[in-house]
Amino acid sequence: MRVQLVAFVLLAGALQLPGHAAPMNAPAVAQQANVDPAALTAADHMLTVMGYDRMMRQTCDAMIAPLGGMFKKAIEAKTGQPADDALIKQLTDIESDYLRATVVNSPELRRAIGMLYASEFSAAELNHLADLYRDPVMHKWTEVAPEMTARMLPLVHGVADAHRSELEEKLTTAITNYYAAKQPLTKS
Repeated sequence: MRVQLVAFVLLAGALQLPGHAAPMNAPAVAQQANVDPAALTAADHMLTVMGYDRMMRQTCDAMIAPLGGMFKKAIEAKTGQPADDALIKQLTDIESDYLRATVVNSPELRRAIGMLYASEFSAAELNHLADLYRDPVMHKWTEVAPEMTARMLPLVHGVADAHRSELEEKLTTAITNYYAAKQPLTKS
């Protein structure tokens, strides 16, 4: 029972996973944009041509792939007990179902993304993008981009981590200098 309670707490938010942002209110995003209805229609058409649903499924799959190891490490750290493969598979399946339901199968998210495109591009530009996405090379790019991005992230993180001490030193110096400049000068 204790392990079930801990797992519930982990799933409820105590486990912070990379790639999970604060909840987005897609209808609010869509309402904020003042867009041309023709551009919105063109954006929706472009999303269809680019394979939006497939790309969102692939993106979710790429997000889910590393979760097993992260779940296992977090559960073992929090409970002090080993997490077996059956539990990790169950948790990963729950996460997969959740992401697919909230991201892949979300008309609100698709509309909000369409609104973002429609706020930056005219209907004619979006129609041109749709034409570009019909090109075989662009179609291939939309098929491989989510997985390639997932494979690139560790490379980017590795380079950033290799230089983290330099960044921390620069940040520490900037903070120190900032507060030193704010201190009143004293007469000696």
